[in-house]
Amino acid sequence: MGIGEPIVEMRRRTYDGSGLPIEYAIGLHRASRFQWNYSFEVPR
Repeated sequence: MGIGEPIVEMRRRTYDGSGLPIEYAIGLHRASRFQWNYSFEVPR
């Protein structure tokens, strides 16, 4: 990545069934090479 190049920063936290955090991740990606599609359903 070059100086001044746009980036996408993604942060993710994952929890177990009791609410205990089990994962934390940070990803940095070149915006010019990144496409993100995301869909999810929240249980009711």
